[in-house]
Amino acid sequence: MSKKVNLNSSNSKVINGTVFVTALKCHEMSKMLAEEIQHGNNITHPTLGIMYQYNGKFSRSNS
Repeated sequence: MSKKVNLNSSNSKVINGTVFVTALKCHEMSKMLAEEIQHGNNITHPTLGIMYQYNGKFSRSNS
């Protein structure tokens, strides 16, 4: 069974087709999903703080 993480505009950003998630969302993910986080590739968002690249499956809503 393939799991995916649920994302929205308050815990993730898509920049040039790359998904970045907040540090808080990283800590909330299950161990299996957290393996898809690239901690070495991060950005600093002005309001959301440090965000890490996520390469796994996800579902993202705009709310």
